[in-house]
Amino acid sequence: MSKFLWDSLFPKYKKSVLNDINADFAYERLVNSLSILSLCDNFGNALDLGCGDGRFTKELETRYQRVVGVDLSYKMLMQAKKVCKNTKFLQFDLEKEFPALNTNFNLVTCKLVLMYLRDIENIAKESYKVLNKNGILVISVTHPMKWLDKNSYLNENLVTGKIAKDDNLSVVFKARTLQTYINTFTKHGFKVSTILETGVPDSFVIKYPSYLPFQNKPYRLNIKFIKTS
Repeated sequence: MSKFLWDSLFPKYKKSVLNDINADFAYERLVNSLSILSLCDNFGNALDLGCGDGRFTKELETRYQRVVGVDLSYKMLMQAKKVCKNTKFLQFDLEKEFPALNTNFNLVTCKLVLMYLRDIENIAKESYKVLNKNGILVISVTHPMKWLDKNSYLNENLVTGKIAKDDNLSVVFKARTLQTYINTFTKHGFKVSTILETGVPDSFVIKYPSYLPFQNKPYRLNIKFIKTS
């Protein structure tokens, strides 16, 4: 994943967050982030992989004793530092071996990142290394069913899409099946604890009627894994 891609997209991304015409960022704040946090224990140290501009990292900062955020994009990290005053931020590539972090974590989160990576094996392996025994890993991805209009579910192809349906934020996603996500992480020692196929609740549709067509299928896939040894 190129840091130059996200650094170049950052001005458009920041503008899209502020405008949020399609309410995708509101969905993340009001629905998906709460779904993810319901899978997390609120104690100890937390590591947020692919922290981006720090909006979800801020949620962790209010719940955990120590938080570390990681991203490849310098511009995203600079924005995150403005949002999270008590978080340590590091810049490195999630598809390469992690540098020494000098601590172990009770929680690792990876929110809406894996779809941008060509290889997710490294995150599984490196997350396992930095977690304490019985530590939690929570991943959140666009639900694989979303790609059915562009891709056969079982064909894990690259799919061109838009962040928050913004024409200025066209990127390439890697479509993966539920079994690929589960098998990748369990192969590296994790046990599946909980799977949440997070949809669009009535309360959100009332406020954002444009989301009515999405109520009949899951919108996000959130999985809680446990490091058991």
